[in-house]
Amino acid sequence: MDYEYLWKELEALVIELRSKGKDVPKDVVEDLKAARTLMTIQRVDPSSPVGADVEDYLRMTEAALMSSAEYHFGKEYADQWLRRLEEAKEKGLREAPKRQVGFVTGIPKGDDWVRIKVTELMDMKELDSMAQGLGLSKRVEAEDAMLLYGRPEKVKAFMKELTERVKRK
Repeated sequence: MDYEYLWKELEALVIELRSKGKDVPKDVVEDLKAARTLMTIQRVDPSSPVGADVEDYLRMTEAALMSSAEYHFGKEYADQWLRRLEEAKEKGLREAPKRQVGFVTGIPKGDDWVRIKVTELMDMKELDSMAQGLGLSKRVEAEDAMLLYGRPEKVKAFMKELTERVKRK
């Protein structure tokens, strides 16, 4: 299942609640961010076992947001959002996940690569030390992004280690 559509609807609900002056608990926003990070990991490494964690984060976020929406604005308002969320889930089941395809210059033939963005869960120093520990080469692309590349098994090992570290946080 592609969780992108559901994630976007939950993000829209957070934005709408905030625009109407309602506070969204920090842990709910953190769960939504964690789901996004794990979705990125899953997109890069489809064999990664983070799918259940993504579902858990999204389920917890949905429950908290729907409860808040119903409490503050009533059942009818919450039902409208529930329909939107259900449509997003169905769309995620119908459509194939999007794969990022791209050509990256300067990567040796036969090497795999992964582009990593820094989040609250993982800072640049941690990512850098993990990459060095596995013998991956790196190229900093922006203040919050780097490209890691190397032998396919090392890139896969990096993604597994990253998954484990994110799960622990």
